[in-house]
Amino acid sequence: MPSVTRIFSSNLLCLITLGWLAACSREHKTVGANSLSFPVILAVGTSTSTTIPSHADVIFNIQDLSQMRVALYSTLSDASQSNPPILIDSTAAAFEMRNIKGEHGGTWIVLNPNGLMPIRFELIPRAESGLVVARAVLENCKYLGSDLDAERTAVRRGRIRLAKNIADIMLLVNEIPHD
Repeated sequence: MPSVTRIFSSNLLCLITLGWLAACSREHKTVGANSLSFPVILAVGTSTSTTIPSHADVIFNIQDLSQMRVALYSTLSDASQSNPPILIDSTAAAFEMRNIKGEHGGTWIVLNPNGLMPIRFELIPRAESGLVVARAVLENCKYLGSDLDAERTAVRRGRIRLAKNIADIMLLVNEIPHD
């Protein structure tokens, strides 16, 4: 006759296994890009060993969001699973950009290394959103906007820490470099 402890252990093991299977089969809730409030900030990381984005840009419309520079796409193909791009819309809602797929194949990429490729992707809401999250994501970026100057980015990063709203943060990210 089995002991109470053995029955309890067997039942507990079954419950843990069922819970694990249910969690694995659960899909992430996705939202469509048309539900975003534009403009948006797209922060992209370049290393699979860190979740910290290293570059951020402001994107003004859905058409621009649905295209990506080939060089960036090639970089993301390896890193996007462990370090997905982070998208913050103008309401400060934060999303992970997952399952990024290019509309063209390898031959097109080789022939157009500096081109823009149409892409498809899924947006998954992050557990945390808001102004504090936006500041934290951008504070960790190596570069902000089209300016790839570390000193100017450091000044912008300091001003982002003091920004009162997401609109001000977007202006700072997209600020035209002054020489």
